Amino acid sequence: MNKDLKAGDVIEAVQIAPFGEYKNYTTDGREVVQKCDKEAFNNIVSNFKKELIVDVEHKSELTDDSEAAGWLSNIKVDDERGLVGDIKVSAKGAELLNGLNYRFGSPAFVLDEADRPNELLSFALTNRPAMKDIEHVYNTEPKEEKCENSCSEDKKEEVQNEEKSTDETIFSDDAPAPETQEIDAKDLGKEPDIMNEELIKLLGLPEDATSEMIMESIGKTIAELAEIKKGEAEKKLDEEADKFVEDLPEEVRDTVKNSYKENAELTTKIVNSLKDKLHPIQNDVVMNKDEAQKPTLTSAWETYNSLPQKQKLAYAKKHKDELK
Repeated sequence: MNKDLKAGDVIEAVQIAPFGEYKNYTTDGREVVQKCDKEAFNNIVSNFKKELIVDVEHKSELTDDSEAAGWLSNIKVDDERGLVGDIKVSAKGAELLNGLNYRFGSPAFVLDEADRPNELLSFALTNRPAMKDIEHVYNTEPKEEKCENSCSEDKKEEVQNEEKSTDETIFSDDAPAPETQEIDAKDLGKEPDIMNEELIKLLGLPEDATSEMIMESIGKTIAELAEIKKGEAEKKLDEEADKFVEDLPEEVRDTVKNSYKENAELTTKIVNSLKDKLHPIQNDVVMNKDEAQKPTLTSAWETYNSLPQKQKLAYAKKHKDELK
């Protein structure tokens, strides 16, 4: 078991992203398949600055909350594990990881024209990674205590006695056999108490129905009730989604509605973030949380004005028709 972390401790060689292809949405609503191969990770290492923030649930990208759970540095490409790096944890990060509040990580990438990551914006602690095969950020699983050379003589004797006692309990030939209850052969053909006239009538079964027929009928009834309940829940969710998107531009309503039905909480956060302009989101960024869905779009001019000066020219060329 790893030791408890404290502020300033460094977790070495944390897996930032494994090799593979991962489907997700960019923050401007484009569906992509991220090509996380060695070429992509080499580009990320080349473009990496001194260190990057490790936040919680991508809050530094989605809101104005930039509190750090740690700081990522020394990233490199591991031939087997993919992109890895060292994380120096903050007091908050140590508390969250020690308490098992968060186990996994989620990188936020900038993609190139081939949908290959070429820049790492940040790394977030999450419990719902979109990259399902990503490793734990910090292994805090307890391990079985073993007594070897490091134990005192008294401790060794105590462990040996416990092991001997356990062995005798499990494997001793002298252990008494469990009590058994004799079954009269004439009772084997009896039907259980569940077979009563009221239940048979309620289920609409013939009078000579067997227990198997009764259980099968009960199972079908439960399944039918579950379908009815599911249909009512879907109808209610559809109505909620219609109400949620009624004030949005018509061209994005269907997309946002579907996103809301898949994950109402996250969609609401993203839409509110964009409406309130808390933190303009850079286009072609992928935040690799499982809940990440297609967000709504800001206007082209809003996006243009939010970009750093060095990115505005490229954006203007790409979206010149929208900026007229």
